Amino acid sequence: MINKFTISDSCVVEYFCGEKKSDKICVTFTERGNRTLGGLGFGGEFLRNQGFDIVAVKNIDDTCWYQNIDAMCVDFIKSITKQYSLACGYGSSMGGYAAIRFAAELELQNVFAISPLYDIRFDWDRRHESDANQIKSAMMHKCFISNNCNYFIAYDSKSQDARHFDEYYKIIDSSKIFAIRAPYAGHPVGPFLNAIGELVNIAVSILNGRGEPCWTSAGKKRRSKDYLYNISQYCMIIEKYDISLKINNILIDTHKADAHWFMQRCKILMNLQRSDEAIPEGLRAIEMSPINHHMRAYVCLTMAKLGRVDEALQLIDQGIERGADSSALARVRDGVLAMRDQIVRSRA
Repeated sequence: MINKFTISDSCVVEYFCGEKKSDKICVTFTERGNRTLGGLGFGGEFLRNQGFDIVAVKNIDDTCWYQNIDAMCVDFIKSITKQYSLACGYGSSMGGYAAIRFAAELELQNVFAISPLYDIRFDWDRRHESDANQIKSAMMHKCFISNNCNYFIAYDSKSQDARHFDEYYKIIDSSKIFAIRAPYAGHPVGPFLNAIGELVNIAVSILNGRGEPCWTSAGKKRRSKDYLYNISQYCMIIEKYDISLKINNILIDTHKADAHWFMQRCKILMNLQRSDEAIPEGLRAIEMSPINHHMRAYVCLTMAKLGRVDEALQLIDQGIERGADSSALARVRDGVLAMRDQIVRSRA
């Protein structure tokens, strides 16, 4: 039997069967950002440990969104899955979308989709607008949905992903769609569920056809860096700056340092009008992520507003030297120079 099907140089399908063939198989799809066509694919080790054979669809092209899967590929996968009494689908983000998109054609019985997007071309969600021009056909439609499949969708109910779930709810029978809500967990919610120790419990139950198990995040949320970052961000948006800072402190004290967290602290402190404390936090973030021009731009413009124009210009030059986006920083320089001119005029 052929165990591999090549779709393109950037996408392959591979079949993995243990020494003793299982009675259950999972079709998986890698998420956006995957960079290898080798290995067992998304969640492969976990699935093998749970006794599943695997059909791994592995993609390294962030822009294709599995639009390159054709009838021949579907037939290849079905020739394998039809040999099993239980066939399910599993994926996250772009992979979660694909698991839903092809469930009907592959005759899957259960799908566990983590933070699946419905379509990347909505005006209200521009996270992947750089990919949108590559999409030439319908990403999702009711005709892609099976009445014989149960769709379990885990998502952050406080993010844009909630609107994508609402779109799925419009085309999937209400008795076949199940929401697993994880507010402030971020995109995708898989790392959050894993951090609180519930991902395996949920996935095993769903993929084995037992539905969503009892689970809880109570008392465990601070184990997730994504949750702490997102809830701190939310508190800042609603102007609860003291609470936002307390949560940010917990985040930095309990998890490995990340530049985004120090930048978040910088912004919180600026909102608290504690600029003397804020700027060092911003500089620390820049040092940790020197080519991130967004962080550098924020700190430079903030310093310029505080009258520290020469320091801001020096930071811009250092960023260009270290490989940050020179065109973006050139625009920041223009803004800083405009502020300097304004300061000079105000003193005249």
